[in-house]
Amino acid sequence: MLFRSASPNDKQGVIGVIGTLEMQKGQSFALQVLSVLNRGRAKKVILRFIGSDPFNFGSQLKDEANLLGVAKNVEFCGILTSRKAIYTGLDLVLIPSSVRESFCLVAIEALAEGVPVIASSAGALPEVLEG
Repeated sequence: MLFRSASPNDKQGVIGVIGTLEMQKGQSFALQVLSVLNRGRAKKVILRFIGSDPFNFGSQLKDEANLLGVAKNVEFCGILTSRKAIYTGLDLVLIPSSVRESFCLVAIEALAEGVPVIASSAGALPEVLEG
């Protein structure tokens, strides 16, 4: 079960995508995932983007969210400075990166905070998440 509740419609789940907003990090794919997850759900899943936006990619993500009809279920939080602020309230961390992730700090921190991780197989992510 994706969210820790009795039924998928019992809880409004929150998925976190953490990292700099940029095309190679897979945030557009995360929006597509949100669109699929929210079909037929009474309580829609929230997708929370946490991280800096030095390339103004957030505006493209907002446009994509509008086109997919999920804009009201997307949050842009910017930079959060403490691990507690980042991971509190997240049911899942999604790392859809298409670039080589060398150290995978987000995955390690999420697991240390007790938040499950779903990630692409880019770089060292499979090794970090093995088992």
